[in-house]
Amino acid sequence: MRLTFLLDENVLYHAVRGVNEHDEPNFSAMEFLKEVARICHQFSAPHLMYEKYFGIVQKLKSDPPSSTAALRFVIQLLSNSSKLIYEPQGVPELPEGIRIPHEDIDVVRAALASRSIVVAADSELRDAINNQPVLNLRALTPKQAIDLARSESPQL
Repeated sequence: MRLTFLLDENVLYHAVRGVNEHDEPNFSAMEFLKEVARICHQFSAPHLMYEKYFGIVQKLKSDPPSSTAALRFVIQLLSNSSKLIYEPQGVPELPEGIRIPHEDIDVVRAALASRSIVVAADSELRDAINNQPVLNLRALTPKQAIDLARSESPQL
């Protein structure tokens, strides 16, 4: 079964920097991206998030990471039309009464539009999504997403 993931833009930052949300060494974000690149799963990129993804890339280019290979990998992944599904249409507003951290509203709106599995390092965002069943969304850590991607890998 092919899965579609939507990334909180911080996952790209963590992947290139090789850190977790606490800036501690951790490669699960990059491992997740590599796993999706290897398997036939995809990333969703509603226009709103597409702009954020390339904003992170520009930020990383202006403040070069220790691994330029990691940055090149992320740029190639974001440019691969068989892996990244660009969705030019708009995204819906949040339903009434939904409480999401202000800085993460766009991620949730994009996930509602694409019906993708959200991958986020930020526990506050994951909890906000997972604790509001009316959204009908699921949010995972990069490590959880790796396990899901592997378990749902099509048999070749």
